[in-house]
Amino acid sequence: MLSKMVICHVRDGDTSKLVFHVDPGSPLSWRNEPYYSQLKRLARNGLGHNGIITINVGKRVFVVLPNKDVDLGICDVDDKILIQKSWNGLDWEIEAYKKPQEALTKRAI
Repeated sequence: MLSKMVICHVRDGDTSKLVFHVDPGSPLSWRNEPYYSQLKRLARNGLGHNGIITINVGKRVFVVLPNKDVDLGICDVDDKILIQKSWNGLDWEIEAYKKPQEALTKRAI
């Protein structure tokens, strides 16, 4: 069985990203086993090291978190993908979101 994915490692400041580019002809292949459980394990391990796992199917981006997957929709190449962690007393609550490059530029002015 072929994975239909290509993996790239990207550094973005202090964030390390594993980007999985999925064949648009097989857009759900990343959810197949054994790949999906491995993605979840990578997501758990990466959080301790400021790491992010993203799945790119064309321009559509998903972030894989240990407890859920977040569909960020269509993303531009310059959009920044961010993870926010907060401790609720029992476990980490994790959110993923995108910040368009234009929003980052406007704030810097």
